[in-house]
Amino acid sequence: MSHDHSSFMKYQKWEHGQGVYLGDNTTHQIYGQGNVYIKLNSSQIKNISNVLHVLGFKKDLFSAK
Repeated sequence: MSHDHSSFMKYQKWEHGQGVYLGDNTTHQIYGQGNVYIKLNSSQIKNISNVLHVLGFKKDLFSAK
């Protein structure tokens, strides 16, 4: 999940108002979904796809399988 709309390269706005429920019992609305490029500490740039645009975070939240 990312809070920063400008970090998205491909972006699809969501109209159906779904939300994300977090462990601290808060809900945040999903505004869209797309691809984000991130720079790692090793200076590599990675493309992360299917990232949700969710406001209310101070930092981005990524999870790897």
